[in-house]
Amino acid sequence: MSTVPFELLPGGVEDYALKIETEPVVAAAGWTLSFDKGATKHAAVSPDGEWSRWLIANSSAVSPDPSAIVLAPGTYTPLIECIDDPEVIVRNAPTVVIR
Repeated sequence: MSTVPFELLPGGVEDYALKIETEPVVAAAGWTLSFDKGATKHAAVSPDGEWSRWLIANSSAVSPDPSAIVLAPGTYTPLIECIDDPEVIVRNAPTVVIR
């Protein structure tokens, strides 16, 4: 995974995409993302089967897609999680900065 922060400017709506590598391999759509330490989990989508994706919207965005995760300005360190029985994989994902 990249360590470069994801930055979203006012009004922005963009895909937050991660290529997550594990051994054994976990399906890209098998991950969840949380911005509140796991209290709320958002399932990934993976149209290509390789990248885990979540649509992120700045709270100032006008009419973002209903599937978007809307975030107020701030800096976030999201958690990603996957249950691959018997393992539960939890990792910090790259920082998200909402301007």
